[in-house]
Amino acid sequence: RISDQRRLNLRAFNGDDPKAPANNRSTYVDRTVFDVVESLKAKLLRTFYSGRNVVKFEPRSEDDVLQTEVANRYTNYCFSVMNDGYRLLNDFFHDALLTKLGVFKRGFELKVEYEYEEFEGSEEELEAILSRPEYELSGPVESFSMAQIAMTPQGPLSMEVSMARCELVKTVETPHVSISVVAPEYFYLDGQVQERDEVRFMAECYNATKSELIEAGFDRDVVESLNYSNRTRTDNVQHARHSRDQDFGYEQNLGRGENEIVQVFESYIYLDMDDDGVAELWQTITCGSTLLSKKKVNEFPYLYWSPYALSHKLIGYCPADVTVDLQRAMTMTLRGFQDNVWMTNTTRTIGNLSLVRNPRDLLDNPIGGHIDAPSDAIVPFQTPQLNQATFGLLENLQQAKEARTGSTRLGQGLIQDAISNQNSGSMIESLMNASNERIMEMARSFAETTFKPLLVDIYTIAKDNGVIGYGAVDGAYTAIQPDQLEYRDDMIVSTALTPEEGLNEAQALLT
Repeated sequence: RISDQRRLNLRAFNGDDPKAPANNRSTYVDRTVFDVVESLKAKLLRTFYSGRNVVKFEPRSEDDVLQTEVANRYTNYCFSVMNDGYRLLNDFFHDALLTKLGVFKRGFELKVEYEYEEFEGSEEELEAILSRPEYELSGPVESFSMAQIAMTPQGPLSMEVSMARCELVKTVETPHVSISVVAPEYFYLDGQVQERDEVRFMAECYNATKSELIEAGFDRDVVESLNYSNRTRTDNVQHARHSRDQDFGYEQNLGRGENEIVQVFESYIYLDMDDDGVAELWQTITCGSTLLSKKKVNEFPYLYWSPYALSHKLIGYCPADVTVDLQRAMTMTLRGFQDNVWMTNTTRTIGNLSLVRNPRDLLDNPIGGHIDAPSDAIVPFQTPQLNQATFGLLENLQQAKEARTGSTRLGQGLIQDAISNQNSGSMIESLMNASNERIMEMARSFAETTFKPLLVDIYTIAKDNGVIGYGAVDGAYTAIQPDQLEYRDDMIVSTALTPEEGLNEAQALLT
């Protein structure tokens, strides 16, 4: 049922719903869902990515101010620089506003890079380098001899030395905090519980090539025996997501050999593996009925958020849910509006076609065209005038959209009368702040329930695994060593979330 709702939301966002009529009528599609999602996303991105620490660690004492600033810089580096925080927030908010759920996945990984170096030296030097685990050959070794002068007690002595020339590859592993956004249609939650802290199961589904699985460390013989299994019916959601600009095949190109694609489930579930009567949290990775790996973990790696939370439900509403019906109503109303204008400007006729020499003249209705028929053979058909209530209906629908979502025309700067009618700046500002109340409540919900735990987890993971950060500390750009930081979890959310609210609060304090 949730997949069906997501599919309808995505089709409305892409302008594919309501479908255009088959007959010769207006094909206009209102884009209310698109406008609302993009407007709210822009405000949320500006709130959380405007150069301010909306969510930050709080100093524990007067002597802790500098260390707290370092911790904030360190956390923001791991999120914004190491993981492209703007793109993550953009994708997360887009999913949440359009498909009910935004999902972060955070963890730790060793980021592997390969550096190629040309070597030329003695065979002894080559053996010494290859004895180090990070170096290996990337090609054949060319051996040759070279005369060298060696100093001996008898004086300089010329001798032949065995030399080698080759290319080496160095594997560089860098500790990395990894953050990704999981597509909601491939994220699964325990449907038997009502509260977040009662969840017993989470999972995600993704496609991977056999080569990628082998590179990740899974047994080669087991991986090569895997068979592809078709995705679940949530492919309908993916089809709706891609329907506007490209084809999405239900039967994807599966590849061959090492590039064959298989479907993998990464699941986290409480199980009693040691038969002591107590269930612990385990990570299992499966493909079809084949178990690739299992290991005990401490916590779920996912954080999720619904824009409109519902009590005793894990998945709430999103703005698209409450505006799809308005988009349909606006579309139908404006299609009727356009059809009426078209029929008024190109009047339909009642005529005796047996008296018309070329009936095509009536069907094409060209401007300035001539109809070869007696004057009384064709009579204009009266088109009803547009009902004036149509304009009131459109305004009512617009007001309903603003009331449901908090995305107002005033907040988007689309009401010029607010500025031109001698309204004071403070009045306009008050109206703008009032129109943003629901959006700011949404922002606070995200900050408290999702963003704050995410940043605390990022800080802890980075410190535990020795991730080096960079940032301006006490006026100088420097490397931040994790072993010099303390463990922290005392994050707060700013009272004034948006930059405008921050300026207003500062001005009030100054006054």
